[in-house]
Order: sequence, then C-alpha cells, then structure tokens
Amino acid sequence: MGILSSAKSVFEKIGAEIEKLFGGTASVEQKVQAAITFVAPLVNTVVVLADPAIAPTVAKVISTVQADLALVSTVVQEATPVPGSSAATTATTALNSVKTNLSELLTDSGVKNSANFTKIRAAVNLIVGEVEAVLAGLSVKK
Repeated sequence: MGILSSAKSVFEKIGAEIEKLFGGTASVEQKVQAAITFVAPLVNTVVVLADPAIAPTVAKVISTVQADLALVSTVVQEATPVPGSSAATTATTALNSVKTNLSELLTDSGVKNSANFTKIRAAVNLIVGEVEAVLAGLSVKK
C-alpha cells in the first residue's frame, strides 16, 4: 500500500505546487490536468517494459488507457466536473476504466511471467494510485 499512498500524495503535492506558482487555491481541474501530465510518461513506460511476446497485449491495453486519460483531460478542460454532473460521470467512468484495464493487465499470464513484471507492476500501481487520488478529488469537488 506504500506505493499507493505515495501516489496519492503526489496528487496533493501537485495542487500545492500549482498554488505556489499561481497563488490562491488550485482548482480540481488544474490538479487533474497536472496528474494526467504526471502519469502519461508512466503509461508509456509500461509499453517499453513489455517483452516482445506480450507487446501486442500491453499495447492494446495502454492504447485504451491513453484514450481514457485523453477523455478525462478534455472533459475537465471543457466543463466543471461537479459531483453528479455528466462531466463528472464521464470522467469517473473513464478513470475507472483506466484502473480496471491496468489491473487486468497485471493478471495476464504473459505479463505475469515477464522478466520486467515487477517494474510493470510498480508503474501500474503508481498510475492506479494517482487515478484513485483524482477520483477522490473529483468526488469532493464543490
């Protein structure tokens, strides 16, 4: 759970840094955008770590994850995702899809037997932890 706790603090720290840079309170939208910017390279890392034999499986999942993150980014840029709104529902659905797809990737037998499984799992856990922090941030948005 240590990695997930660390990941959640990254989301919180991102907000604090935005507040230092721009003054005032960082909006949830700013925090979400910063979190997506933070996890995007980690998502690509999962593909790089994949053995050639599992690369097609990993690439397919990562493509879905990238599309979901892009959707969340667009939604929070175009609308205020207050709880219960269609923007919040869309963002929440996409973020839960990220969590589900990455978690299922770790159960794939080819991935589990990969020489880089430990590194892939660490990257996935960090991304999932960050997504959970974003989901928590969206659920308390006022």
